[in-house]
Amino acid sequence: MGRYVLNSETSKAVKSATKKFGKFDINTDKLKGTIQIVNYRKYSAYEEVDIVFSGKIYAKINYQNEWLDLDTVKKLGKRISKVKLNRFMRKACILDVTCRMNYFGCDVRYYNHIKKLTWI
Repeated sequence: MGRYVLNSETSKAVKSATKKFGKFDINTDKLKGTIQIVNYRKYSAYEEVDIVFSGKIYAKINYQNEWLDLDTVKKLGKRISKVKLNRFMRKACILDVTCRMNYFGCDVRYYNHIKKLTWI
């Protein structure tokens, strides 16, 4: 029974507050841009969020580190794994997402609690 979403008044209030106040800038050594928290779910044991990222990532392509945007990554096509790219972006932004969700009293601890990441 741990996989059912808890729809209490508190979780509904947190969900609406994160949609309203969940947009913030991120500027780390691996990511630059903005993150918008678009959805929040609370289960009995943990909490999940969905985010939208718009900006650039700092990655190594052809033995050279450079800032890449979405169009550049799409041009590379199948040379870049979507699974590894999403895992890289989740690990790079988990600290900022955790700090933002602490404002709302939520406990998002691990990078796998960011369930859906959309890069625009």
